[in-house]
Amino acid sequence: MSKTTWIKTLFFLCFPIMLWGQSETTINLLNKVVFYDGYAKTVSASVPTGVDRIDNTRYATKLSDSDRSKILNSLKMKVEIGALCDNYDRIGGVFLNIVPKGDSVTSANAKRIEVGRFITPFMNKNKQPAVVPYEFDVSHLAAAFKSIDFNKDHDFWFELFVFGVPYAANKEVSGCAGRTDVFEGTLSLVTSDSGDVAADFYMQPIATYVNFNKHTNTDVPGTTTKIYTITLNENLPETMFHLITSNHGANAGGEEYVRREHFVYFNDKEVLAYTPGGKSCEPFRKYNTQGNGIYGSTKQSDSWWMDWNNWCPGDVIPNRYIAVGDLEAGTHTFKITVPDAVFVDNQGNFPLSLYMYSKYKLGTLAIDEIKETSYSVYPNPTSDLLYIQSSEILKSATVINNLGQIVLTTNEKELNISELAKGIYILKIEFGNGVKTTERVVKN
Repeated sequence: MSKTTWIKTLFFLCFPIMLWGQSETTINLLNKVVFYDGYAKTVSASVPTGVDRIDNTRYATKLSDSDRSKILNSLKMKVEIGALCDNYDRIGGVFLNIVPKGDSVTSANAKRIEVGRFITPFMNKNKQPAVVPYEFDVSHLAAAFKSIDFNKDHDFWFELFVFGVPYAANKEVSGCAGRTDVFEGTLSLVTSDSGDVAADFYMQPIATYVNFNKHTNTDVPGTTTKIYTITLNENLPETMFHLITSNHGANAGGEEYVRREHFVYFNDKEVLAYTPGGKSCEPFRKYNTQGNGIYGSTKQSDSWWMDWNNWCPGDVIPNRYIAVGDLEAGTHTFKITVPDAVFVDNQGNFPLSLYMYSKYKLGTLAIDEIKETSYSVYPNPTSDLLYIQSSEILKSATVINNLGQIVLTTNEKELNISELAKGIYILKIEFGNGVKTTERVVKN
C-alpha cells in the first residue's frame, strides 16, 4: 500500500470517530406546558408526569440521573415560547433550583439561580410564526451536573417562568374571548463533548430576581444602587459572577424606553460598564405578528433602534460574565449602580439576578454571610442639599474634595453642601450594617 493510499485509508477510518466526537445530544425537559394568567388563582389543570406547576407562571422538572449522565462538556439551553392568548411582550426566564436530595422544588432550603432571561414578542396566535426560539450557552454549568460532590447531596430542578396576562388578547385576538391561557413553553438542553469542563464546581446565589429601582424623587436624576457584601471563610479560586439585568415598566416614557449606563464594581474597583440594548431589533420583527407592538409597519434603521431600545421583543437578555480572579478569605463587596435612572411616577424596575461560581469542590467552602444594601444619593448634581436614602442606619457620610481633604462629615442623611465650591467630590458612606461604599457627587 502506497503512503498516499495509507493516509487516505487512515483518514476515512478516523472520520466517523471525529464526527461522533462532535455529535450533540438533546435532553427534553418540558414540552409545551401551558402558562395562565399571572394575576389569577393557580389553575387546577393536569400537568405531565414529572412536572410540577408552582403557579400559573412557573413549571419545574427534576433533572433525572439518566439525563444528568448524558451531559458532556458543552451545554446549551433552548427555549421555545408558543403564542396563545397574550399578544404583548412579556418577561420570562429559566431558573436552576439546587435542592437538598429528595426535597421538593419549593423547599425552603433550595438555592434558586436565574440562568437565562428573555422577552416574548407581540404575537397573534392566528398568525405565523406562532413560536419563537431562544438559546443560551450555559457550558459553565456542565461541571455542576457532572460533579460527584454536587450530586451526592443535591437534586437539580429546571424551572421555566413566563409571566403573561390575557386581558388585551381577550378583545383583540380571534378565538381568545374568555380564555386565561397565555403562552406555552418548551425547554431542552443540548450537549456535546467539545471544550473542557472543570473537575470541581461551586456556585452560590447572591440575588435572584430582586427589585432594583429608586422610588424617591423619581423625576430627578439620582443614584440607584445595590450592594452585596460577601464574606468567605476560605480562599476561592478563579471566581466568576453571572449578572442579569433588564429595564422594565409599563408607563409612557418609562425606564424600558431609556438606555442608561450601568456600572459594576468589585471591592471598589470598576469591573464592568455597559448600556443595555444598542442593537437593531429587525431580526426579530418576523416573530412580532401582532400589530400593537413597537415595530410599526415598516423597517426601522439601526440608528433608530440603537437610540432607545434596551431589549428586543423576541430576543434574549444578555448573560453578563464578570471574572474577578482568585479571592482570599474575608469580606468582598459587589456593587451595581445606575446613576441616571429616573423612575417616572414611581414606576419601573430593573429585575436583578446575580450568582457567583468557581472551580471549587462543594462542601469545603461556606459563605459566612451575604448582606444586601440598597440606597440612593440624590439629587446629583446639586447646588445645596444632598440626600442619602436607605432603609439602613447611616453610620457616617464623608465628603472629600479633589485634593483628598475632608470637607464635610456627618451621620445625617441630609447633607448641606451649599457652602462648598463648585466641582466634583467623593462621598464616602458607611452604613450601620458595616457596608461601606463611595459615590461621585457633582456640586454646581
